[in-house]
Amino acid sequence: MRGDLHIYLESESLFERLREYFNDRFDLNGQLNSLHVERMTFHHALKGGWRPQERSDHKVAIFMDDAYEPLPEKRGQFDYVLWLNETDSLAPAEMPVHDLDISGCEKLTNLASMVSRPSVDQCLNWWEEWSMPENVQRHVTRVAEAAYKLAVWMRHAGMAIDPILTHRAALVHDLDKIQTLQQSGQHGQVSAEFLSQRGYPELAEIVRNHLLGIFLTQDLSAFSWEMKLVNFCDKLVEGDRVVTLPERFSALKQRYPHSKVLLDSTEPYLWQLNDEICTILALEGHVALISELNA
Repeated sequence: MRGDLHIYLESESLFERLREYFNDRFDLNGQLNSLHVERMTFHHALKGGWRPQERSDHKVAIFMDDAYEPLPEKRGQFDYVLWLNETDSLAPAEMPVHDLDISGCEKLTNLASMVSRPSVDQCLNWWEEWSMPENVQRHVTRVAEAAYKLAVWMRHAGMAIDPILTHRAALVHDLDKIQTLQQSGQHGQVSAEFLSQRGYPELAEIVRNHLLGIFLTQDLSAFSWEMKLVNFCDKLVEGDRVVTLPERFSALKQRYPHSKVLLDSTEPYLWQLNDEICTILALEGHVALISELNA
């Protein structure tokens, strides 16, 4: 976190809810237009919008609303836009453009650890910087959509997971795909180093571990759900289509015949992950999961 969090709201009802919530818990005296909680200050009723010259290393400006509709137009005016998504709804857009997504007021005290998520625009700029081909862009977009859906559904089912971190990691998981085609063992490593150097260590770790080989070297239970969902959804998307695991693995074996042994040895781990996800979401099985993702 660069500095104190300044959270701006245009919704009077939301500001009153927050003032009541925090006063009840911290015995604070909320003022008319601002409320200070630990390192967070809530401001209501913006006048004149955000003035860029006020940005500094000591102030992180966040726009917050409990409705999604006001968020897209705030992109670029603030460091982050935050959705108080209490119903764990999916963003009504092809890509969720908000930067932070919390399911309740109590999560606000964890914001300081969550403000290391790149925006959608930043991810798209990296695509251009790394000369990502259109077919790879379509693939990662579909993987990100599937992973984001699962993350939101699983959080609603009670799992601790960050849908936006999951989505952004999926958007950049193949950032170095073309550059590392002739560099054995480097796919994922190069872009992970790139992301780490730019201040996104969580993102880097997910990208580093999106390949099948990690199932043979690490304990699946030690992975974060964000990491597991990006890896899993990458194995469900053939091109830009969500398909069944058998269809995806069949295509991978034809495309990479030299990797057949690896594919055969790791496929059971994907089925194990599939079963765990289906149990959490109360789905009858793999076909039902694929159907939901394609709905």
